[in-house]
Amino acid sequence: MRAYYFDNIPGDQRLPHDYVPSRTVSKETLDKLNVKFWIIPVEGHMHEDEEIRYILAGTTPTDEWIRLAVELGDLLVIPAGIYHRFSLDEANTIRALRPFQDEPKWIPYNRSEETDFNPHRIEYLKAIGVGA
Repeated sequence: MRAYYFDNIPGDQRLPHDYVPSRTVSKETLDKLNVKFWIIPVEGHMHEDEEIRYILAGTTPTDEWIRLAVELGDLLVIPAGIYHRFSLDEANTIRALRPFQDEPKWIPYNRSEETDFNPHRIEYLKAIGVGA
């Protein structure tokens, strides 16, 4: 997996949007954000029912997004409370498995002043050393 800062230049989200020169994000920076990843060799799989994903994206001009360019075998753990978004690349396709530790929590909370005070958001910020 390659992690780098998203350049925020308007245009097709599927394009790399990488700075020139690239502003890579180190494993240490991802660790500080509590973003975990592993490379696990896997074989393809299928489902007998559909899996629906509806992705909402939002940002403010002051946001700095890190893009995680994933490939076959990458496993990511995006912590609860972190603001994130998802975009395909130019291949316009991805197949992923989303395992859960407990009962699935599928409710997305769009970024707002209210979500800034969500207990999961506050806990995440504490975990990365931001806020009280």
